[in-house]
Amino acid sequence: MDTIIGLGNAGCNIADKFAKYSQYLTYKLDVGLKRTKTTYPLKKYQKFEDYEEKLPSLKTFFKEVDGNILFVVGGSGKVSSASLSILQYLKKHKINILYIKPELSLLNESQTQLERLTYNVFQEYTRSGIFERMYIVSNEEISQIVGDISVKNYNEKINEMIVSTIHMINIYKNNESVTDTFCELPVGARLTTIGLLDLEKNKDRMFFSLDNISDV
Repeated sequence: MDTIIGLGNAGCNIADKFAKYSQYLTYKLDVGLKRTKTTYPLKKYQKFEDYEEKLPSLKTFFKEVDGNILFVVGGSGKVSSASLSILQYLKKHKINILYIKPELSLLNESQTQLERLTYNVFQEYTRSGIFERMYIVSNEEISQIVGDISVKNYNEKINEMIVSTIHMINIYKNNESVTDTFCELPVGARLTTIGLLDLEKNKDRMFFSLDNISDV
């Protein structure tokens, strides 16, 4: 069974979507959560660096984690700065990152700086092989694919599309196909995204725009 770990508001909301499928075990960490076997309330701090420096031990909390891990986080929230400290407790597992890139125009200056820092750090760690893959998805790109979305349902619809797409990819990966057009990923190709095929326009609709793309 794969384990989904959501950090912060964006990560936890997506983890909740994965929890609807029996194939995943989900964990959530954020400020304001009620402590349960799979949810961990983080203390609220004003300084984002305190989330990393003052993170309590999570050894007991993660003791039943099994299988591969998908760590889900959005980079603009203060709690995202705790990511690397949290992942230290999971380094024996294969870790993939699902990075939710927010609409940058909606962020203030400090959020923009934090997002850029988080995004770059995850890229460097992934390129170095510490993480298996970094899946980057953009709320702005996905909203264009979904189409008309009300402000009330904006995040809900985007999260549903992200999770349902990843779930279907996992299903296909775990079923032997008669034939396919996939090839082995190059060792260095660790930064990636996902997307859908628009059948009417016969066009790929990607969840994030990547440079130097290799189709697999």
